[in-house]
Amino acid sequence: MRESIDLEYKQEVGKNKTFLKTDKLGSNTTFDALSSQVQNLEFSILERYCQEEMGISALSEDLLITLDLYDLKDGFTNAGALLADVNQFTGIDIARFGETENIILNRYQYEHESILKQHQEALKIFEQYYEYEEIQGFYRKRIERIPKVAFREAVANALVHRDWDSQRHIQISMYDEYIRIVSPGVLPPGLTEKDYLEASISELKNPIVGDVFFRLHLIERYGTGVQRIIRSYHTSKTKPSFTITDSSIEVILPVLRQSLEGVSDTALEIYDWITKGYITTKTLVEITTYSKSKVLKHIHELLKEKYIEQVGQGRAVQYKIRG
Repeated sequence: MRESIDLEYKQEVGKNKTFLKTDKLGSNTTFDALSSQVQNLEFSILERYCQEEMGISALSEDLLITLDLYDLKDGFTNAGALLADVNQFTGIDIARFGETENIILNRYQYEHESILKQHQEALKIFEQYYEYEEIQGFYRKRIERIPKVAFREAVANALVHRDWDSQRHIQISMYDEYIRIVSPGVLPPGLTEKDYLEASISELKNPIVGDVFFRLHLIERYGTGVQRIIRSYHTSKTKPSFTITDSSIEVILPVLRQSLEGVSDTALEIYDWITKGYITTKTLVEITTYSKSKVLKHIHELLKEKYIEQVGQGRAVQYKIRG
């Protein structure tokens, strides 16, 4: 007998549109529902997740069919391949940088393997560089420099919503003061940037993959990811940012700053821009639309309080977060 279907999720999906492609037979379907080019697939990683999160004893053919990962007539779907131990897809490229992008401290590349494993490995790298223990009295407290829930959600969303027929990797760039995640692909037709940020509409690019991530508690219901990321910064002076282009979606997760004492709100705004990397006065004038004199005034405010530092001299001067 097949495993019971999660009706709550199916009802949620039924309320939303799907991102359709036209297959070679002319019928509209999502990319993850198309038949996989590779059919010799194994699922030890998925089986372990299902055992832990769904309480099954083994990953049966019936469950693979229920999850829409396998069809008796057409074989494994692209969703099945994405979740298989080995597959034909590109994945995640992670680079940890030093003071500039010319200095690469570590590089990790994951491809042709289960997206469940890729998600897990990305979290391990995050924990290594953005978490630490602090002794407070008799106790050790785990401190997150960037909210783990924000990173976890951003990576899961990138895996679920990206264009998997693209050969580009999901790019995760790690800096001391922020993480930048760039996912290949565009918003589905009819979905605006406002819709995306405010979760007023939920478009499903890869609903089968999303279904599995939902069942395994790696994501909540569709349309809530961006809001969860934003909420994780509700007490921080720094905020996440989202940039949507005609070829990618970018999320920047800055290091948490609970407070900057002794500076104005305008200085805080300028500080937020500087957290994204080395930046010049000219660039700050362009992106804030403030006058040069106003920008310099608040730069000096931040320099005085030692929140930022100056690099270079004259026209080549830049500013960066003080290490």
